[in-house]
Amino acid sequence: MMTPRNRVLLISVATALGCAALMLYTKISKDIIFNGLRYCALQQFDLVLGPAALLTSAGFSGFMASLVVIRKSLIPHVVMSMYVVAKMFFVSTCPDFSSPLWFDLTLNTALLSGIWLGNYIAKKFPLAPI
Repeated sequence: MMTPRNRVLLISVATALGCAALMLYTKISKDIIFNGLRYCALQQFDLVLGPAALLTSAGFSGFMASLVVIRKSLIPHVVMSMYVVAKMFFVSTCPDFSSPLWFDLTLNTALLSGIWLGNYIAKKFPLAPI
C-alpha cells in the first residue's frame, strides 16, 4: 500500500533523478559527443544528429523518472519540462550565444519531446513495474 508520504518521497526522488539525468545526458550528448553543439562549428550531418542525440538523452531521463514513480505521476516530467522551458528563455534572451534562434528552439523542442516520449515509452514498456 502506497501512503501519501511514500508517494511524495517517490515523486521527489524521481524529480531529482530525472533532472540530474537530463543534465548529465544532455551534457554528454551536447558537450562531449558534439563538442559544444555550436551551430557555426557543425557540419550538415551533425545538424541532424545533434537534436537526435538530445531527443534520446531526454527520452532516457523521462523513462527513468517514470519508472521511479511507478508510472503513477507526471509531476517529475512537468518539472523537467519547466526546467527546459526556463533554459529556453535564458538562451533566447542572452546575446552571448551565437546560434540562431531556430536552432536553439529545435534543440529545446527535442529535449521537451524526449521527456514526454520517455514517459510514453515507460507506460507502454511491458516489463516496467505497475
